[in-house]
Parts: sequence; C-alpha cells; structure tokens
Amino acid sequence: MADGDADILESRDLDETSTFLHQNSGPYKYELQEHTNLFVARLEFKKLQDMTVSYGWFGSAITVSLKPDAPYYSLFSRLYGSSEYTVGNRVFITSPSCGAFLPGTVPLRVRTQDRWQLFGTNFLPSAIQRELSHLLGSDIVRPIEFNPVVNFD
Repeated sequence: MADGDADILESRDLDETSTFLHQNSGPYKYELQEHTNLFVARLEFKKLQDMTVSYGWFGSAITVSLKPDAPYYSLFSRLYGSSEYTVGNRVFITSPSCGAFLPGTVPLRVRTQDRWQLFGTNFLPSAIQRELSHLLGSDIVRPIEFNPVVNFD
C-alpha cells in the first residue's frame, strides 16, 4: 500500500481476512469463536507518514492473539460493541468509552463479541520514540511501555 492509498477488503473468508490483516497490521493470529455467526468482515487501512489508520467491522466473534517479536504501538476505539483484552497480565473490557493502547512489548489476547466495530491507529515505534525524545529533551532508546487502558470519558 502506497502512502495515502487506502487498502480495502470485504470478505466472508477468515483465511483471506487474516492474510489481509497480516499484510496491513502485523502477525496477529485470528480464530473464530465456537458460538459465532458466519464470518463476515469489512476492513480499510490508510497509510499516512508515520502511522496507519484503520476501520474494521466484523459480524463474527473472534479471538485475536499476538506474541510480539518487535515493539509496536496501536490505539483502538469503537462506536459499539465490546471486547475483552488481555495485555500481559492486565485484563480489561473495551467499549465506546474505553479503548486500548497496545504497548506492543507483551503478549496480547482479545476476545470479541459478535457484531463489533473498531477504529485503529498504528504508530511506527521510531515515531513514538522520536516525539517522546523531543518532548523530554533526552534520547529514548528502549521500547516504551504504556498503560493499555484508555478512558475516553
């Protein structure tokens, strides 16, 4: 995907969707939950200078997992639906008033409900480190760990 171009997928196939998501957001693992409806998803990614913004709508409950091999930073919010996030040892529920900022340095597991919508922003680690170094007036060389719970109220 070139800078500024949108990459869009509508699919009823989990394998096709997983491949698309892997190409656009990283090596997450996606599995349907047993009780879920038939799989359906609509996804859109748009790459900007130091970040990628995304939108996703899923009709099915899925489990998402990742054991990161390199730092990454992602902010997720939603208009409706909820998910249970396990980030390292921290467990919390996201909703329209509570989002997730993934620090990208610890294992992640997300269990969603059926019919959920997600807005995401993925930041390049170098952009986060550069901006924080500038703000603090000191070079940041280690991965930065954030509290994953974001209160939008």
